[in-house]
Amino acid sequence: MDVSPTNIGINPETGNIDRVMQGLIAMGGEVTTNFTTIATSGHYIEYVMVPPSYSSIIHVDEPASIFSVEQGQTQILGARVALDNLNSPHDHSPIISDLVAVLGSGDITSDWEINAGSSLSLDLSINLENSMDSHVDMEIRIHHLSTETLEDWGLDLETQTISLDSVTSDGIRMFDSEMDVDADQMLSSLPIDSLSETLSQFLGGELAFQTPSFSTSNNTGGIMFQHRQGETCGEELSYRYCLGPVGAMSSTYPITVQSTTISSDIHISNIFEQLSQNTDGDLSTIDFSQIYDDDIATIMSFLSLEFEVNSDFLQDLIPVDFPSTDISVTIHLPEWLDSSGKTPDVLVFRSNNRDTRTTSIEIEGSRPFDWQHSICRISDPCEEDSIDLVCAPTQKTCISFLVEIDVSKVSVRELSGSVSIEFTSTVILEIYRLGLDMEIEGVKMLPIPSDALRRILVMGDRMEGGLLADSEIESTIDFGVGDPIDFEVSNEGLMKLSDYLTESYEEMMNEFGNINLDSQDLGLDGFSLSADFSSLPFQADFGEVSLGEDPFIGDEEPIRLATRINDAELTFSLRQDKIIVGANPRSLAMMPAMVISSILPSPLLTESGLLLDGSNVKQRVTPLMEHTNFGTIKSSAFIEIILPESIRITSLESEKGLAQISDSGDRQVLTYTMPTCLSAVTWYECSRSNSDIVTYSVEISWAFIIGELAPYIFFIFVSLGVLVTRKRRKNREKKQAQIISSNEEKSAEIEKIMDIEFGRLPENITLVDETFFDQNEFEDS
Repeated sequence: MDVSPTNIGINPETGNIDRVMQGLIAMGGEVTTNFTTIATSGHYIEYVMVPPSYSSIIHVDEPASIFSVEQGQTQILGARVALDNLNSPHDHSPIISDLVAVLGSGDITSDWEINAGSSLSLDLSINLENSMDSHVDMEIRIHHLSTETLEDWGLDLETQTISLDSVTSDGIRMFDSEMDVDADQMLSSLPIDSLSETLSQFLGGELAFQTPSFSTSNNTGGIMFQHRQGETCGEELSYRYCLGPVGAMSSTYPITVQSTTISSDIHISNIFEQLSQNTDGDLSTIDFSQIYDDDIATIMSFLSLEFEVNSDFLQDLIPVDFPSTDISVTIHLPEWLDSSGKTPDVLVFRSNNRDTRTTSIEIEGSRPFDWQHSICRISDPCEEDSIDLVCAPTQKTCISFLVEIDVSKVSVRELSGSVSIEFTSTVILEIYRLGLDMEIEGVKMLPIPSDALRRILVMGDRMEGGLLADSEIESTIDFGVGDPIDFEVSNEGLMKLSDYLTESYEEMMNEFGNINLDSQDLGLDGFSLSADFSSLPFQADFGEVSLGEDPFIGDEEPIRLATRINDAELTFSLRQDKIIVGANPRSLAMMPAMVISSILPSPLLTESGLLLDGSNVKQRVTPLMEHTNFGTIKSSAFIEIILPESIRITSLESEKGLAQISDSGDRQVLTYTMPTCLSAVTWYECSRSNSDIVTYSVEISWAFIIGELAPYIFFIFVSLGVLVTRKRRKNREKKQAQIISSNEEKSAEIEKIMDIEFGRLPENITLVDETFFDQNEFEDS
């Protein structure tokens, strides 16, 4: 008995029915065979069908039956049908009956099912190397599919005689080569649109795959894959599908379908957002929705990340109408980003349909910020021995101060033994780079350049509450007094910090207490200083930070945060070799008169004023070195003091050449660059060999002296006038009293003589001489 090839849909000219049946049954399918049996008149015929060794009889239609037959030492099942036409007249028609038997593999599980994995392998290659040509390449490897899925995808392989649950990649090739099936029909029915939609949601852009095609076949598979004798299949000849004793009709060598998107606008920032949502730790609490690719490029110039991602999120990329799928996503990173994996410019994520998997990620910038260089204010080239050196190559944190002081008036207060100075001051904190250790697991940081700090603040402006809002990463600032302050990482947060410092300055300074400096710190031998600055009219004035036009990241243009003191007064007095400094919200004072008189030698008179010879006035200036939350900061400072017209520096010498005097109109401008100790480790080492000695002479103008002495001169002249007038009046009164006394004596004498010569006159008679009448006339006149 033979089975007609067309009975199971085989092209008799090209197909091999025996191989097809064997292939179908090897895949776990069932083939319905239909043998036509005939018994002519007068005959009794029994037809027996023994199935091929690769199959078993699963079912037969009546009148056929299944029986057991011994074949060698093995019991097998066969089908038989008996046609009894013995009693039929000779001229009657023969008896015809169909022997319908369903062949299959029985209860035996197919080899391919034992070793089969997921139905599909989906490989996505996201190419972000060129921002102008970002695209996604896709390859679907079809290992095995259910017949329902194949039907949905355009291949209806089941017929009335063929029943299949699943078809392997070898099976698809078998249908394409042996049967009247065109596998190309599947290409137009693949659910590519749904895949485009899910991927667009993942990448945050509109993506559309082009019409797919079969990939070029190679040694790993393909629609035209050919098994290699003795290597991929145990058959003696090479076929597109295998019927060997091992691995028959397997799914090992898949059918591959490929497609690609047109150039699209794909952002690595959207991928970072997805990764952050599928990791643990502090990184997962950062909102990446408002972070752009340029932001990440800047951040990765000073930061490297190491974290684990739960790759199961990749399953969300698979459309719901896809069968079980293993997915692999390869991200070709932008040229400014590197991975520490086997291939430095890619990240690879895999997710198997049946397993939970985590992927360790290590990424860093391909152009890390080179912070190990010197920074000078003016010098070009900037060397480590440049006089205006701000930052040494070894300084992770580099800040400096720009101090401007405009002294408008100096006053001497003799009654209190002090000197006051009225002034306006601006102190600008210049931040070139910051060396931070935020203690975030998996995060390593280089020093952050000023350009990156600008971008971080601008990034925070896009988010309510700043960059780290709702994040578990702390951004607190500890000033050493009071409680630490939560800093909102944004320009608005910078403004809030400015307002807080202005409003809380007096309270913070009161808590900080007086500033006490001994003679070594002050730099004046034999003198110490105690200062209270709590009453200064301090105002923080932090301006808004914006991005520069230069696309390159650097630290040579610092962030400047200004504080101002307007119309303030400092008073200086000396109490037993201690300089007492007090502050009032009016003006700033300089050096007390008693300090001047105690420190400076005897003054010399000059044509322009009073010269305080400074040949013996030496002040030791030590570098700035502080231990802070940012580490040990060894900063520089550039100080500019505009002197009043009444005070002039006649000579100024710095051992290190750090001081200069220039004229601005009628006023002098003193500029001084603080010495630095950028390579020192301890304060002793810093101050011992890096301090500067400044020697100077000061001249006070006659106008200042006269102005200060004017009240006293006026008092002296008024006092002298009063004294002279009083003296003249007393002399006149004394002279007149002497005249009156002399006249009285003469009258008494005359009266005595008259008594002797004329006798005593009556009591109501007075004896006077002519001068009495002369006096009356004088008084009347």
